[in-house]
Amino acid sequence: MSAAIEQEFQEIDATNDWQARYLEIRQKSSDYPHRVAKYPENRNRNRYRDVSPYDHSRVKLQNTENDYINASLVVIEEAQRYYILTQGPLPNTCCHFWLMVWQQQTKAVVMLNRIVEKESGGESRMISHFHYTTWPDFGVPESPASFLNFLFKVRESGSLSPEHGPAVVHCSAGIGRSGTFSLVDTCLVLKRWKELSKEDQAPSSEQSPPHPTKMPTEKYNGNSIGLENKDQMEKINADLSTKVQDITDGSIEK
Repeated sequence: MSAAIEQEFQEIDATNDWQARYLEIRQKSSDYPHRVAKYPENRNRNRYRDVSPYDHSRVKLQNTENDYINASLVVIEEAQRYYILTQGPLPNTCCHFWLMVWQQQTKAVVMLNRIVEKESGGESRMISHFHYTTWPDFGVPESPASFLNFLFKVRESGSLSPEHGPAVVHCSAGIGRSGTFSLVDTCLVLKRWKELSKEDQAPSSEQSPPHPTKMPTEKYNGNSIGLENKDQMEKINADLSTKVQDITDGSIEK
């Protein structure tokens, strides 16, 4: 399956067909209803009229008269990753936002836009707040290195571990930058697992050392990343920069 996905990726990339694929996905999205978001009582809980969670994957607030919040649960079983993608809180939805964080047992809030919202009180629980400030609307981060450094800082905290509730990832609308963050994280997890699987299945040789040789590492501000060489680091930087640009150009981020 991984080989087929990789081949499809290469074919799309070779023809620079990302915009057409995005439009195709957007057209198919109309097959899934989002009726609850359109209820009259919920309209003022949406930051944008054209960005609504699907009924089948929306996060539901518990023990409230109205369980609606503009947030979607994204589950990637293959990578053991769970995210809640949501819009930036509105003045009238801040309490809903933090109620969701509490009820979902979230370990971290990943903020990808430049607007600051402060948490409210109640019972105490340690929740990490990661804020990436240099990712503009309809643009890309200043460098792939800074974005990866931010991602690995979130990872180092253990907040993305399946032993915790899903991390809450938000930007302004909760789709473009938030979706890109979760996509890049998931792809890197699956890529690493694939590499480890290949190492486990590699045939042994009489000349092979008794223990596998540890791969050299490069660092982003002290964060080790398993890489084969400097060229691989440069390729990751170039690929991420290109792909983040492609994804962002095709998004409807507000």
